Amino acid sequence: MLEIEKTLVASTCHIAQSELGSLPNLFASYNCEYGTSIYIGGSIDCYLSDSRLSDELKTIILFAQSNDCSHIKFDSDGAVYESFKRFDW
Repeated sequence: MLEIEKTLVASTCHIAQSELGSLPNLFASYNCEYGTSIYIGGSIDCYLSDSRLSDELKTIILFAQSNDCSHIKFDSDGAVYESFKRFDW
C-alpha cells in the first residue's frame, strides 16, 4: 500500500527566530540544514488552544491542515507567502 504525506514548505521568514528554535520542544520534528520540519497531524484544536504557539504559527498550521498537509517544513529557501506575516532576522 502506498502512503503519501503532504508537506507545506514555507520560508523561515514566516516564523520568529525564537519560536523556530523552540519547535523541537513543542512538536515531533527534525532539524534540517536550513530549517525545521514539524508534524502537525493531530487535532487542530490542540494547536489552536496551545498558548505557547504564536498566532502567526497557528495561522500557518490551520492553512496547512486545511490543505491536507501533515507536516510543515520551515526552510530558509522555502516559499514566501503574501498571506503570512514576515519576520526580519
